[in-house]
Amino acid sequence: MDKFDDNDLVSLFKRCAYNVVMSAGCNVTSNVNDCWGIGVAKNDYNNDFQQTNFVNSILTSEHDKHIDYITEQP
Repeated sequence: MDKFDDNDLVSLFKRCAYNVVMSAGCNVTSNVNDCWGIGVAKNDYNNDFQQTNFVNSILTSEHDKHIDYITEQP
């Protein structure tokens, strides 16, 4: 590999963020751009994936395509 591309950097950042959260028990946030902000935190209650969605600063209770966009990236 000669250089990192954007997908490599995003994957590396995600892996590092998950490792930090799970080992240190802290929250990790990132403002990806003007439209997206992502936060990751360890869930002490169980080992299941859970999400809280805010769209345009409004709490939404449904699992929508914006969650799939983040969680299904390679």
